[in-house]
Amino acid sequence: REGMIKYDAGEYAAAEKLLKSSLDAGLSDKADKVRAMKHLAFSLCLQRRWSEGRQVFMDIYDLDPDFDLSPPEAGHPEWRQTFAGAKAQAKRELAAKAAREAKEKSAAPKKN
Repeated sequence: REGMIKYDAGEYAAAEKLLKSSLDAGLSDKADKVRAMKHLAFSLCLQRRWSEGRQVFMDIYDLDPDFDLSPPEAGHPEWRQTFAGAKAQAKRELAAKAAREAKEKSAAPKKN
């Protein structure tokens, strides 16, 4: 909550610190984790730390493969390219993982 307050106030470095602390403490609700991670990524991008922001966006897809930003969020000039790249990479990795799992499943010995 405090991290979101700092984010909304434009205090991105403080928001980053508080959001990381919340995540490290272990938020129990998946939606809260995703929201905190999303705003952490935003905060990093707004500090021009795009590679770190991209990694946080990627980490969100590990938690929620169906994650997406709203159209206004996705089009924000400070993270539009960072998010689009992370989303494309995450989708490729998820598809590759699904293909590997399908291959392993089909190659597994059948039980009678």
